[in-house]
Amino acid sequence: MRFIRARRKATIIVATTLAVVGALCVAPSATAVAGADAAAAIGIVPMAAGVTEAPTQVWAETFENGQGTAPTRLGTYQSAAGTTYTGATYWFDYGNCNGVVLSYLASRSANGNVASFSAPFCTVEVAAVAQMNGRRMADVLGQVAAGVSGGTAGAPANGSTSGTQNNHAVAEWTTDGGTGTANQIVMTSSAIGVSATTNRYYTASIDVVEASCSYLSGANNSRINLSLVVSGTETSVTPTAIQACSASGAGYYTSPTPQGAGSNPWDNGGTSVRAGRFTAAGSQLLTPARLATAQLRVRNQTTASEGNDFGVDNLRLIDVTPSLDKSFAPTSVTAGEVSTLTFTINNTSELAAKADMSFSDALPSGLVVAATPTIGGTCTSTTGSALVRTANAGSSVVTVSGVDFATGATSCTVTVNVTSSTPGVYTNGASNVTTILNSPETATLTVNAPSTLSVRKNIVSRAAASDQFVLRLRSAGSTSDIATATTSGSATGVQTQSIAARQVISGQSYDFSEVMAAGSTSALTNYTSAWECRNGTSVLASGTGSSGTIAIPAATVAGVAVVCTITNSPLLATVTVTKQVQDVTGANPQPGSGWVLGVVPSGTGVTTTPAATTQTTAASGSASWQIFFATAASRATVAVSETQKTTHTFVSAQCQVTSLSGVTRTVTFTAATGGSVADIAPGDAVACGFVNRLKATTLTLTASVGSGSALPTAWNLSATGPSGSAAGPTGTTGSTGATNRTVTPATGYQLAATGGPGTYVAGAWTCADQDGSAVTVTSGGLVSLVAGSAVNCAVTLRTATLTLLKNVVTPSAGFTASTWNVTATPTTLSGVSIPTETRAGAEYSSAGNPASTFEVRPDHTYTLSEALANPSSTIAYRQLALQRLSDGVWVDVESTEITAPAAGQTAVYRFVNDKIPAVVLPLTGGTSTDVFLISGALLLALMAGLAFWQRRRRTRIQHT
Repeated sequence: MRFIRARRKATIIVATTLAVVGALCVAPSATAVAGADAAAAIGIVPMAAGVTEAPTQVWAETFENGQGTAPTRLGTYQSAAGTTYTGATYWFDYGNCNGVVLSYLASRSANGNVASFSAPFCTVEVAAVAQMNGRRMADVLGQVAAGVSGGTAGAPANGSTSGTQNNHAVAEWTTDGGTGTANQIVMTSSAIGVSATTNRYYTASIDVVEASCSYLSGANNSRINLSLVVSGTETSVTPTAIQACSASGAGYYTSPTPQGAGSNPWDNGGTSVRAGRFTAAGSQLLTPARLATAQLRVRNQTTASEGNDFGVDNLRLIDVTPSLDKSFAPTSVTAGEVSTLTFTINNTSELAAKADMSFSDALPSGLVVAATPTIGGTCTSTTGSALVRTANAGSSVVTVSGVDFATGATSCTVTVNVTSSTPGVYTNGASNVTTILNSPETATLTVNAPSTLSVRKNIVSRAAASDQFVLRLRSAGSTSDIATATTSGSATGVQTQSIAARQVISGQSYDFSEVMAAGSTSALTNYTSAWECRNGTSVLASGTGSSGTIAIPAATVAGVAVVCTITNSPLLATVTVTKQVQDVTGANPQPGSGWVLGVVPSGTGVTTTPAATTQTTAASGSASWQIFFATAASRATVAVSETQKTTHTFVSAQCQVTSLSGVTRTVTFTAATGGSVADIAPGDAVACGFVNRLKATTLTLTASVGSGSALPTAWNLSATGPSGSAAGPTGTTGSTGATNRTVTPATGYQLAATGGPGTYVAGAWTCADQDGSAVTVTSGGLVSLVAGSAVNCAVTLRTATLTLLKNVVTPSAGFTASTWNVTATPTTLSGVSIPTETRAGAEYSSAGNPASTFEVRPDHTYTLSEALANPSSTIAYRQLALQRLSDGVWVDVESTEITAPAAGQTAVYRFVNDKIPAVVLPLTGGTSTDVFLISGALLLALMAGLAFWQRRRRTRIQHT
């Protein structure tokens, strides 16, 4: 028999998942092997309860360290980690081709001749056959390691590559002589030096190829035992020997035939060999200390040499510790209810037997074993210690020991009932468990607060003072009351009397209803009814009518507290219209006071309170009406509107109709005239709103000339506000600066008209708003505007006229009215320029004297005078009078200082002159009048000369 081991590049490889046949585990297909190796390379991942998990390879021997093409002795081989091997003398007989480490490429000749090994390897009897097939078995084990799937006896697999041909294995060809004693040691490793931190379950695995399966009907085929040797004590982990030729999981393989091998290259083996990867069906629990000294041993129970031809490779130590999983069922319960905690122990996929597994689970705080634990499950004890499961009522610890797995067992369970009186989320994970088993995933139990249902009554108002209501709560479809409540008193709104919170079952439905209480005047048909059920702020269901059904939602940790409210209202609807006013920028909305809002209902049997269709808003900015209906089926249409103020612009308007059941709809309007809201039903609440924006407050200044020829644009108009206010208008009438200027409302602006001719005076300012209503102007010319108004302030400028004439009593050539100029000289007026007017003298004409007429400042003081048009003229005359024409009659004026006529009026004045008359002798013979005149003139001249002499004399004395 030959023993060949396939060479693998990695020393530590994750164990493969293997199928079990009887008491031994046979390798699956090479593809499955490769997949398992890849999965195991990333470590053990917790899996679902009841699902086997891949074991973990912790040590492997590939017989590749330091190997080339020349065969070597197993007794002298040493792995990279320092592992060496010993065995029975027969199995280290290299001449018999036993214990030879080689590959397909071992010492072959250039033409592929196999008989080229150097002594002492494979030299006994048919050396060529032993050498050739030892090499080929190494290649087959390389194919197994590479993942090549086995074929059938008629079509064996041949996946040989340069890689598989470089694989090294241990050949046991048993060329000559028997083994003598059965179950001799094929090989024993030195201590493999694996370390661990906790106790673990271990088993062994090996790749085996058998070449003479059909020879002697397989009677002498190898029967391999795998054992763990700890401190000199050997423990087999293969209850039944591994037989590659008969294991159902082994496959049929072949390898390229070397040149010159003949027609039957496998000698007694026929055209193929059987090979596979095998994992022991038993296991051993080792402490870290015992693991550190552990050795692996391979035995062969067969004693004969003929037909005992095999090879081995890839000897492994595998951690096959099962895993523990936990789960709750159900995963969500109400406080005080029971959930079953299930512990599942999952075997590893090789399904080897394990003994005396145990664990202890410390339940999370607040979770305890139920009053009736009901411990159960499928776990048993088949060997070793007895099964013990401890879970005392009220305890927070569950302890299990003595659990065994028979070969082939996949999993088992332990169950116990747990409970909690405290709502919360309870997490039971790896940190809660004490065990050598692989840690469980986290299991979570949600303990919810009990669900409750309460029913209450909301009375908007009573149709009759005696009306009361009875509330009922029943299980859905039942005719028996769970609870009832009857209202009392006269209070409106949510009533004190209600069906208080009753514990209910999540997922079940409940009916609630109302009827009129005994002694009530009204029938329930005199009311509109609607209901709504909420859990906190969430609406679960709603409807109309006096009854409803609610399905209790799933429980939560915070608890489900369903409140169903039945609302009743007499057959009326409410309409509230609210006014909001924005500032000029469209911001800062405020309730609008003093606005006229209107509601006009229509419909059969519909009346309103108050009856008036309009109301003026107070400080709240709202007005309300109640609409009464004849029956519950009656409907109304409501026309809503506002009276627009000219100081504001319309922004928006809408009405929202909310039914008694809470359903809303919205109607939008586009003008202050509003519109109609149809289909208003009893119980509806209609909330309307109008929004207006304040217009900018503007001021315009204008001027006009009431009398006179000046243009209105001759004056600059202005309105000056106090510091901090908006600048007022300024400019001539009609100019941009004086038109529609934004000013600060409720602020006094000083009106003024400046410039223009001094002969004009401004009248009192008058102001009017956009509606034509007068705006007050103080006597001092201050005007204050209402916010949003557009005000025009006007001033009228007026003058007066004066006609100044000359009247000559006895005109003659050179002595007529035009001989004189007449002048009107105004008194000085600070800040005003008033012209002096001079005209040529003219006689009064009833047709008018335009050339002698001029504008004067009304009510101003003027001095009238006359002078000869020719200053050098020596005409002697006398001024007889200054006269004013009054009602067609000339009336003498005592003084030349006169007051000009009032604005818009005219006055006519004239100087009356005459010649100096000739001297006339008295008819009595006395002195004539000329004598007196001449004498008087001489006397005046004498007095003037005396005064002049006196001044000159004083001047000389002062200079002296």
